[in-house]
Amino acid sequence: MTLAMLLLLLGVLVLYAFVTSMVKSPGLSLQGKFVSCNPLRGKPMTDIMAKCGQPTSRHAFANGLELLQWQAPGYHIALLMDDQGTCQGVTFEFLTKNGKSQARTSLADKRPSGSPQSA
Repeated sequence: MTLAMLLLLLGVLVLYAFVTSMVKSPGLSLQGKFVSCNPLRGKPMTDIMAKCGQPTSRHAFANGLELLQWQAPGYHIALLMDDQGTCQGVTFEFLTKNGKSQARTSLADKRPSGSPQSA
């Protein structure tokens, strides 16, 4: 290999590392905000939004429950709120870190009465 090819390869690798870190950065930042809110269960929705920002989407159920979701590249979290605006827990969380994806659900067996059933 010539020096020019080695420099080109090094440049491509540096660019790849930079772009990868910039794409994941918003998700890791958002996840860090939620970690700083722990424990989430029992926390008022207003406190969570003050630290984590406005949710990306909201879905209201007829029984007064509400599902709030936050999404950023590499991270997605969904929280179930009761009719008083209190967090009942994480219904879904997805994180991509170091090239590995992790997903978890945590309300499967701990749903409050009247909450939506899983599909």
